[in-house]
Amino acid sequence: MQPSPPPAMDPSIRFFPLISSIQKVALFETKSKLYLIGSNSRETRFRLLEIDRKKPELTIHEDANELEKGDIRKFVQSRSFIRSISAYGVLGFVKFLEGYYLILVTKRTRCAFIGKHIIYTIKDTAMIRVNEPPAGKQIHPLEQRYVKMFSNVDMKSNFYFSYSYDLTRSLQYNLSEPRYVGVDSDFERDDPLVWKASPGERTTYGFRGVPRSRFVWNTYLLKPMDCILHRDWKLEVIHGFISQSSISIFGRPIYVCLIARRSTRFAGTRFLKRGANYLGDVANEVETEQIVLDGTRMSSFTQLRGSVPSHWSQDVSKMVPKPQIALDLSDPYNETAGKHYERLMYHHGAPIIILNLVKKREKRRHESVLSDEMVVSVDYLNQFLPPDYRIRYIDFDMARKSRGEGSVMESLAKYAENVIQLTGTFYLDDKEIHRQTGLVRVNCVDCLDRTNTAQFAIGKCVLAHQLYEMGFLKERRLEFESDCVTMLENLYEDHGDT
Repeated sequence: MQPSPPPAMDPSIRFFPLISSIQKVALFETKSKLYLIGSNSRETRFRLLEIDRKKPELTIHEDANELEKGDIRKFVQSRSFIRSISAYGVLGFVKFLEGYYLILVTKRTRCAFIGKHIIYTIKDTAMIRVNEPPAGKQIHPLEQRYVKMFSNVDMKSNFYFSYSYDLTRSLQYNLSEPRYVGVDSDFERDDPLVWKASPGERTTYGFRGVPRSRFVWNTYLLKPMDCILHRDWKLEVIHGFISQSSISIFGRPIYVCLIARRSTRFAGTRFLKRGANYLGDVANEVETEQIVLDGTRMSSFTQLRGSVPSHWSQDVSKMVPKPQIALDLSDPYNETAGKHYERLMYHHGAPIIILNLVKKREKRRHESVLSDEMVVSVDYLNQFLPPDYRIRYIDFDMARKSRGEGSVMESLAKYAENVIQLTGTFYLDDKEIHRQTGLVRVNCVDCLDRTNTAQFAIGKCVLAHQLYEMGFLKERRLEFESDCVTMLENLYEDHGDT
């Protein structure tokens, strides 16, 4: 179902996102303790953690008060340490068989910005053993094997974070006023960064949103910190792709940012993860957002890619180029597909538009099995939905279109224009706001090459609308030979490799 419209807000109240007070971390190590000192970027606000290394369980004590620089200097000078490590955030804790390990971000690189919010990509991490085994105790023989397996996860590539911007949410969501306050910590009236106006004036409150767990890749690592530490210690990380480029229009720099959020649910490698699970989570689900920034004017458009939402697989044990597609489970009431589309409507509104790139006609049935499955599920679900909420289904056999008359990109552009007319785009300036309502969902078999081509075609048409809305174009159209399209094509090429 589509979310109800937000209630009217009190015009005397406004909100702004609170910036994490911990943007730098220093680890100091002794034989019995680990000390973590967290500070803001200017090193004017400090927090202190003490971790006991002698106890087998994770024992953390946090100083309840913020400390000043002089307090930290005295603390460091009064102790001798084995070593110290500088870092930029805590990814969390992990335990295998012999105690906990602390994971820190030790290198970062700025990759994009949205307004004044800076986005970083992780370039290196450190794994520090917390619990020291008692003298003479034999370490479990599998411990080092598990540590090595965990270390093989490449955290230096395609993991992103921000101290002030929620990367798990869309720009439209982040710039909308909160509907309600979920927990006290989300709404901090006493935070020193919050300014309170005198009676009769507008009052500003700092607000902390709740990240979408679907896109937080270190949720498990952060669990030991839940409810016992100040929220600023938690650094949520997304996995996917973020890149930003600029174009000059009449000498004015316009920034285009592409954010791709890969879902943590039913994630896995090609061939090993296909279709959906019983909760409606699909394989290779990535939410892609195209953002255009011009000072205080902002525009965005969100689209989604993901596997066909039914229970299917391919047997990779046989050495064949295209393993046979098998439908593993009959779902006569289309519960799996229903849960999937219901979630999309809840978060994005209606209509949900499916652009299915899977082949429909083949000499030997292969991909068309999935097309037939999608048609059946959409037809079944639509009979229970009101007309405005019905799922729109588009078949686009890219291989067949490429052999026919006309360009594939021209054909895709026609569908893209129809999509934009149905969903709109998000746009915000000092005078007005337009919202995107609905979502286009693109898929092929692998959700890779064909899907990325179609998403680029949609993104190209969207960019024309975004620049037209900002007054940079006289018509909602961009030529392929333009610098804008070349820049966008490069972004989507890199996006497709994620």
